[in-house]
Amino acid sequence: MGQDVGAVWNALPGKLGLLVAPGTLSNASYDAAWRLGVALERIGKQARILPSPAVQDSVDLSGLTIPAELKQIPAFAGLEGKGQYTLRDPAEIGALLMLGQTPALQADLAISDPQLLKAIDDAMDALQAQVQGLDASAASALGQWRERHIKKPLANSTGDDVSLALLGNRALLMIKPESADKAIGLFSSAWNKLARNRQLTIGEEAAMPLSEDGRVALTRLGGKPGTVDVLAKTDWSASFPLGSVAYDGRVPVTAMIDIAAAPGASGTPPVATLFLNDYLIGAMQLTADGKKERIEARIPQYALAAQNVLRVSFQRQPVSNQCLETPQAFPISVLPTSHIVLDKVTPDENFSGMAARFATDTQIMVPKGYLEHPASSLPQVIRIASASGVSPLRAQLSVSDDASVAVTPAKSFLAFELPIKDGAESVKASNDGHLLINHKEQTLLDLKSLNHLASLQVIEAGGQHGMIYRTLGGQTPVFERPVLLERGNPAVLA
Repeated sequence: MGQDVGAVWNALPGKLGLLVAPGTLSNASYDAAWRLGVALERIGKQARILPSPAVQDSVDLSGLTIPAELKQIPAFAGLEGKGQYTLRDPAEIGALLMLGQTPALQADLAISDPQLLKAIDDAMDALQAQVQGLDASAASALGQWRERHIKKPLANSTGDDVSLALLGNRALLMIKPESADKAIGLFSSAWNKLARNRQLTIGEEAAMPLSEDGRVALTRLGGKPGTVDVLAKTDWSASFPLGSVAYDGRVPVTAMIDIAAAPGASGTPPVATLFLNDYLIGAMQLTADGKKERIEARIPQYALAAQNVLRVSFQRQPVSNQCLETPQAFPISVLPTSHIVLDKVTPDENFSGMAARFATDTQIMVPKGYLEHPASSLPQVIRIASASGVSPLRAQLSVSDDASVAVTPAKSFLAFELPIKDGAESVKASNDGHLLINHKEQTLLDLKSLNHLASLQVIEAGGQHGMIYRTLGGQTPVFERPVLLERGNPAVLA
């Protein structure tokens, strides 16, 4: 990953555009897109899926500025002064690519499969031919611009796993479908090097080294050892996906937090409280003599989640011995010997248990229709896979050509809209539009108006544990924010 690529990555916005080919995506491109989307979500970014424009697509042209010298060309002239506009021919797509101003092309990353590269080339060929028929010198200038800004960068992208191209006036990171795993590793490393404050988030890594005794240092989980000054209350935290440690079947069972605290002016000793995902799992009144002290806390399974936040809260009594003295902060250090201990356990049959299973290996099962509509389906797959704890590095995509045929999972699975052979589901939508949640043959909840609702539930089928996602009404939910799965089994999502 070169310096230019790294610089572009570091400058990526929180909500970035992921450009994919027009029409139905190939299995490989869809697979790469959901993996990248999950990896980005794990480090606090969100991917907007942008299919490359095609003829007959409707695009938003409001705010489009066309230079005067280009208005003589029909492809550009036809775009001027429009709001929502239906693209009429490939030359207009070439004009949009050249201008690079429309929301549909505000991309930062691209899955550079042959289908996308051909679509870009065809659009620019059509524009070139139109200009050639009007003005040979202008066509020559366009050819030079195209060679410098599009052809050469795209040609360079064919050899590297992740490369930098200029599409129109935007820098674009081109990622080959087969190189998504490498890109995730590169991006994760780049992000982790950037993280320098006390509240860190670690991304997905291919193989975090684990010791034989199952200890993982918090420094490997995004926790930065260091000192904080505590006057009254201060928090220190580290955030990590379960998949970063649980990929060999072991899960966190114990947290060991090593602390050294300076004495304060008050005679009341400071207190350190340990939380995992806001569950209090340990606390200790510190001696505060500058020597190492350890909080050892068992981690219950119910406290684990797909994305975990380990937080240490320090509290001091700020009142000084002399009332006239100004209360001062005194330092407390989190030491680099702090770690968590992993061990093999039998995961529960709920969301946290599935997060542990998914960290090891997962079969992502989608209908072929999802590949035909990537703009609407990929955001759902990304949000649900991320919330469920699926590792983008340790999962396989399975595409079902016939969505009416029941599928048989071969391992832990996350299925979307597919019938599962021998899978008993507790959440169902009845034919008359009611939502029924059954437990021991008793209806616990019956709702109407299921639009923009979906169900997600843990099921067992053929000896395999997994989760099934289903849209309940006629319209799918739109997840503006990351999905958070709490304790339990079924969830109704909106």
